[in-house]
Amino acid sequence: MKKYSKFGKAAIILILLFLWYSMIFSFSAQNGEISGSLSGSIALKTVQVFDKLTFGHRSEENIALLAKKLEFPIRKAAHFTEYAVLGCLWFFFFRIFLGKAGGKKQRICMLVSIGIVFLSAAGDEFHQTFISGRSGNFGDVLLDTAGGFTGIFLCGFFNRRARKS
Repeated sequence: MKKYSKFGKAAIILILLFLWYSMIFSFSAQNGEISGSLSGSIALKTVQVFDKLTFGHRSEENIALLAKKLEFPIRKAAHFTEYAVLGCLWFFFFRIFLGKAGGKKQRICMLVSIGIVFLSAAGDEFHQTFISGRSGNFGDVLLDTAGGFTGIFLCGFFNRRARKS
């Protein structure tokens, strides 16, 4: 496998970060109607697939009702997941320059990454206050940050385990 320089690796991660931020902010730029429609269609498709996989014979009305109930948790899980990935990307970006050393350096890497994820989530929610049918919610900032924290923690954990082996 070809070895890349620190700056080559950093450039790749910066490109991935740019693409990931573009995705996050493009979702935020959708008005309330489009955003709700997207969440609703994902929830509906999820329930339909689950119904087929479990050989269920739910009526269309029951499927629609279940999809409506799942829309909110699916939306929140999507937020959590997209910020978990963002946290991982930031962790790996800083890890490039700190090397494979653990301990204090890894904790600093993790804390800086969590701080950036928090600021990103706050900026995302602030951005939504300017979009028709959307609003900023500090609870979403906390959920997004929790997702980022989870991603960063998992990356740090697996980074430490890989270093030990």
